[in-house]
Amino acid sequence: MNEKMYARLNAYLNEIFKYLEVENEFLLRNIEEIAKMNDICLEFLKNKPLENKTIENRLTCEEVLLLAREIIESIDPNYLEDFDSLVASGTLDFSFEQEYEDSHFSHTEGNHQVHNVVNINRKFNYNDVVVFVHEFIHYISGKEKWGKSYELFTEFLAIYFELYATECLLNKGISSEEIDYNHRLKITGGHASTLCRYEIVLLAYEKFGFIDTNTHQLLSKYFINISEKQFELECYNLYKNLKRIDKKDTEDKENRGQGSKLSEPFIAQNYRYIFGTLLAFYARTYANMDDIVYLNNHINEMDEKSVTEICNSIGINIRLTSEIEEIDWQTQMEVQKTNKEFLTKAIASIEDYLQKYNTNIKR
Repeated sequence: MNEKMYARLNAYLNEIFKYLEVENEFLLRNIEEIAKMNDICLEFLKNKPLENKTIENRLTCEEVLLLAREIIESIDPNYLEDFDSLVASGTLDFSFEQEYEDSHFSHTEGNHQVHNVVNINRKFNYNDVVVFVHEFIHYISGKEKWGKSYELFTEFLAIYFELYATECLLNKGISSEEIDYNHRLKITGGHASTLCRYEIVLLAYEKFGFIDTNTHQLLSKYFINISEKQFELECYNLYKNLKRIDKKDTEDKENRGQGSKLSEPFIAQNYRYIFGTLLAFYARTYANMDDIVYLNNHINEMDEKSVTEICNSIGINIRLTSEIEEIDWQTQMEVQKTNKEFLTKAIASIEDYLQKYNTNIKR
């Protein structure tokens, strides 16, 4: 990295942080705690044999919908009206040739109209049911106006009910060979691996501002021991990726700002899946599903509440330093203890899940 590269990287980070300040403040305020969660999650997952061959079957779209409807009714019978309307209206599309980059729920607003679409890439096994439930949960809480709480918690809610759907199918006696029960953990591992490559640079910029050849010394003194060579490499990799995105998106048809273009491919996304997965596995073991359903139904009314308050209201014991106005040494220790217990329980829940469904994993 030369001075010109550092200057360009700082310019990119400045635009990214201006965007995140408005759209993803949670990431900026909690980057240190998110990085710690991510490192623990990645360390746990990196050596787990998560690949499982999922066989195809003759499951029809009608059978997928019937099974999904049964699961959704068990979550909340009030969802059936939306389910039937979604199926009947044609806003649900099954792709048979993997036309979509990934299965997704899409919500767009324009000309005083709201347009919602659920698109599912068929895998031709029972995983289609699980994925549909995941996207349907996005649809239920996101079909109208989104709040900031929706943006942060939507993956948690969808992943939670995705896990519930997986367990429902397995409990019905459906062969595990026809369900990719490790699907979520593989995706989370990918997000964790990506975040790990740039989290230190974000932390450095958030804490110290302008990054240069001396920044690694400040990081080592106050946060994490890192060599000049390693920090320079991480800066270079992020610089290279951001430069590629910037070059690719020179024609901005959506009139987005540069910060949005640079953030949305990964920086504004990775942490949501990691945070959401940890919350979901914790909640599947320690929370009441009725409380999660309530949150899903009211998530867009929660913007006045803190993340800590929302989590605590559904039985997830977590505290965020950024939400404490005055924090002394004793409070800091209590927060660290609380969050350590949360992570320990979340990881233990993932371990129990793997032990239950993966016969080739040893403790």
